[in-house]
Amino acid sequence: MVAGLAKSINDSSGNEVVSAPYILRVSILTLAVIGSACLAAMPLRFWLRWTKHNLGLIPAIAAMSILTYVIGHHYTLSLIVNLRDFTDPIERSTRDMISFFLRLCGENPVFDPKYNLIGIGNFSVYIGASCAGWEGIGLFCTFFSVYLWLYRRDLRFPQALILLPIGVLVLWCLNVLRLVALILLGNWSNSLAVDGFHSVAGWLFFNAATLGLVVASRRLRLFAQNVPGHNCRTGSNPATPYLLPLILIIGTAMITRVFSYHFDGLYPFRVMVGASVLWFYKKTLPFRWSPSLSAVALGFFAFAIWIILLDHGNNAAATNGSIRIGLNSLSAIEAAS
Repeated sequence: MVAGLAKSINDSSGNEVVSAPYILRVSILTLAVIGSACLAAMPLRFWLRWTKHNLGLIPAIAAMSILTYVIGHHYTLSLIVNLRDFTDPIERSTRDMISFFLRLCGENPVFDPKYNLIGIGNFSVYIGASCAGWEGIGLFCTFFSVYLWLYRRDLRFPQALILLPIGVLVLWCLNVLRLVALILLGNWSNSLAVDGFHSVAGWLFFNAATLGLVVASRRLRLFAQNVPGHNCRTGSNPATPYLLPLILIIGTAMITRVFSYHFDGLYPFRVMVGASVLWFYKKTLPFRWSPSLSAVALGFFAFAIWIILLDHGNNAAATNGSIRIGLNSLSAIEAAS
């Protein structure tokens, strides 16, 4: 199913008009992939019981996902283009703040007001609508508005509404720091700044700010209806030992990708982090080792699909080239690791 889904997407690449049969085929395959993944995690009776008790949650999750993606990602920049009287002063203030922080770092920033450029040495950035942080702000406002509506019974109003302007301000400040770091890094290494840091830092900051404010809304008495007391004893979450290794592996991958975008030479750190968490929970997790031919066969099957897709994807030549160049730049021991 995964292979069929990938092939459908690859076959349609470059087509400006997406046909109805294509949408239907991809939708069916996507639902089949999600369904089989759910059944791999839990039996059917669990999902039937869960759906019965959480029937309203499924459309809520779908609505939040679709609204955040469509409005926050696609329509924010279109809206900003038509509000230049409002956005131009904010973009100028972004540039001024970048200049202020660069001077604090001992640098002498150079401006080009005509093209809205700022930089140091041989590296500069264009402060346009996309670089001014509007996309992240649009994503945050959409996501957090839906979140406030869904959890309105758990939150205090109108106090909780303060979190919206706070989030916008925090994301704007983080975007300024991102651009300052981008300029400083770009003056040292152009490829590392453009290919690595620039592509990843934005959504790292967005995730940190958005999830941080969600936690604040649940933990602070100013915003939450019921805050658990410090002396209240709560049992540990039994899912933590199973979920934490995956969460930390994803977090490690997000951070290492900043420093190695085309070829992740720091990939072994993911394995080390995941293994360390498993070792930490060795008394909790039931490690009962037994040989399983079906597990080995499934592992080889998944590996074969991965290699086939890697060789025949849209950017197969570029991906294989970057992997080959990256491995050749390492020593024998590093490449084997």
